[in-house]
Formats: sequence, C-alpha cells, structure tokens
Amino acid sequence: MPEAIVFVAFQSGAQANGGLESLTHILRKLRCRRIVVTQREGRFTTLWRELGCEIRFIDVPEPRALRGLALVGYRLGRAPSLVRGNAHVGRIVRETGARVVHCNDSVAMWYGGFGAKVAGAKVLFNIRDTLGVRGPRWRALRQLASIVVVLSKEMEEDIGEKLNPLIPTREQTPIEAIYSAVDLSRMSSLMDPERSRLRGRLGLAAQDFAVVYAGTFNDKKNQLGFLERAAPRLLVSRDSVLVFVGDFKPDTDPYAKRCLERAHALGIASRVRFVGFTAAPEEWYRAADVVCLASRTEGLARAMIEGLACGTPVVSFDVSSADEILNGRDCGVVVEQGDYEGLVEALLRLKADPLQRRRYGENGAKIARELFEPAASVAAYEDVYRRLSADGSTS
Repeated sequence: MPEAIVFVAFQSGAQANGGLESLTHILRKLRCRRIVVTQREGRFTTLWRELGCEIRFIDVPEPRALRGLALVGYRLGRAPSLVRGNAHVGRIVRETGARVVHCNDSVAMWYGGFGAKVAGAKVLFNIRDTLGVRGPRWRALRQLASIVVVLSKEMEEDIGEKLNPLIPTREQTPIEAIYSAVDLSRMSSLMDPERSRLRGRLGLAAQDFAVVYAGTFNDKKNQLGFLERAAPRLLVSRDSVLVFVGDFKPDTDPYAKRCLERAHALGIASRVRFVGFTAAPEEWYRAADVVCLASRTEGLARAMIEGLACGTPVVSFDVSSADEILNGRDCGVVVEQGDYEGLVEALLRLKADPLQRRRYGENGAKIARELFEPAASVAAYEDVYRRLSADGSTS
C-alpha cells in the first residue's frame, strides 16, 4: 500500500450522498495516511476526522443547473477556480509525497485530476453515474486518469463504449468495476415479530402495503414524476402507503415544495409520507414491502443495494445496473424507463404476491452479502492503489 493517498471529494448540500458513503467505507478500512480534499465543513468532514483523516479545503463554486449560453458563461467563469483547485491539489501531492490521488467523481476530477498528474501522482477516477457521460470532455477525463473505476459490470460496458477514443490507440485508460460497499451490520433483514414491532413504531399498520422511495429530492431522482404519473393509481387502495425518505426541505427547496403541493393537489397527501433525512434509513428499508426506484439516471443506486441488503425487493426503471442486479440475481423487477404504468403494475403484482416478495427479499439479502460486503470492496480498491503506486500500471 502507498504510505499516503489523497482523496478529492466534494459535498453537495444534501445530508445523504451515496458516493460519499461509499468513500467513507474505504477511508474507514485503510491503514495509510489519508488526506481528504473537499470544499466545506459538513456531516462527512466530521466523520472523516473521527476516522483519523486529514482534511484540506479547496475553493469550488457550487454547481448550477444552467443551459445554453448561461451554461457556457458559467463554465468560462469557473476557469480560474479550476486552475486554483488543480494547483492546490498539486501542492498537496508534492507536500505529502502521495503517489496516488483518488478523485471521487467528475467534479473532483476537473478540480484535482490535472494538478495531481502534473505533480507526478497516478489518478483513480470514480464515475458514479451515467448522466451526461459522453463526448470529448469526458473522453479527455478518461485519458487524464490512470484508471477509471465504475460501480458495476453494466456500467463498465456502457461507459467503455461511450468513452472509447474517436481514433483508437494502443494505450487506453483501463476501466474496472468495483461494487459499492453496504454496511451489512446495519443493513440487514429482520424476522417477525421484530419487523412487526418496527413497522408499528414507524406508524405503519399491519395491513399497509408500504412502498419506500429513498433519495434526496431532485429532478434526477424524479420524485415529482412518480407522484404525478404513478402514485395516484398505486394509492387507489386505502391500504397502500408511499413513504419518501431523504433530504426534504420544502421551505427552501423549490423541487421539494412542488412535490408536497402536488401530493395535496392530487388528493393523496393522506397516504404519502415525507420522512426527510434520517441517519437510520435501514429502518424504512426493513419495514417496507417494496423499495421503488424511478430515477431518470443512476450508476449503482444506493437505495437499491441497501434495500436489497435489508431483504426488501426492489422495483426500478431500467437505470444503469438495475438489470444486472435485479434481473440478473432474481431479486426485483426492472421496467422500461418512463413506463409508469408498468412500474405501478409491477408494484401491484408484488402487493398481491407475498411469497414472491419473500423470495425476492431472500435473494436480495444473499447477493448483498456476496457483492456489497465492505471488506471485499475496500480490498479491490486497495489492490488498485497498490498497482498504481508500484509502477503506475493497473494490469
């Protein structure tokens, strides 16, 4: 193992962040010097300090949802901060003698990858989502990296095709798949009557069919689309309950406010619960009858793999990795993207078939132990770090 590794990882305003959760599993297990470069104080910096990591800060403008000329102007305007960020990461590499820099997503890669490489470090680039992964800018990021790490075999194949160079060369940055880690000491299934007691404590009646939808409220996670196009039919029956778990701030977040208003306008608010962020999402996964995922895009959705670890079947649009995990391991149902009618039909079929729910749940818990065990995930990253540190090769 290298003596020191620099991790570049930026935080969103949300308290939950699957990419940072996965990184935290790595930081917890490593026994080398760990320097984390980030842009603000927050829940994760507190966790990382508790794990003995050094925290360094970098000035990064907050991402903005812009299009057209406004987006061009934003990108031009952030150029000086890109230069400063890469220079800062380069200085940290030289100061610490780190031979490996782990960029946790594309933003981290833009703000640290070039500086790390110029300073002589090998760069691991995590791609955690398939959103917008195409074109010359992303191809450039691939070539800048020493290795690209994605979250599933399906992602590896998809991104490999999208980021192949326009002119094939002998030397291409390799892409490897390493599954995300799930804390299986927390994320595990419950047997009755313990599960019944949990449901009672969470306010779920014994006869309720509880569908849990987990994720920070935003357009990518698509809570509004699900509310408008699926929830009314799902909730026709009075014994169905829809529970949204994840950052929910309607007072300050326009998207969350629209979701709340839409639930009232559709007349389903009495059967929709907005739980907000919780430090114990496993309680809702364990209590749920089904976890639903209607995101527009994902890499390897944390709600999916945590729900499976808790022994709960998953119904999902065909975002990246869903077919590989749910269909490939017989632990859920995958529906074509945007087919809300098919999504509701799948949920209602499972509502009527508790034996199928049980079978999917048992299979899901089993594959979680096989694929998402933290020690296996961290060992795979450690192997990459060793190869990069030894001679810059990933073969």
